[in-house]
Amino acid sequence: MNKSLMKERFFQFIAALITGTLLGYLSHDLMNGIFNGFLIGIGFITGMELIRRVKKTN
Repeated sequence: MNKSLMKERFFQFIAALITGTLLGYLSHDLMNGIFNGFLIGIGFITGMELIRRVKKTN
């Protein structure tokens, strides 16, 4: 796996985490926002990987 792909995934994960944290902060539930941002980030990166694998096999 090349470095640019790893950086792209890392930045996408961090963006989802920051967005979830910010929304949690604004709704006065910071821990829930951090947790949701973490899960959304993992789900987003996993989904992107699955889409790439399906496109690669077709």
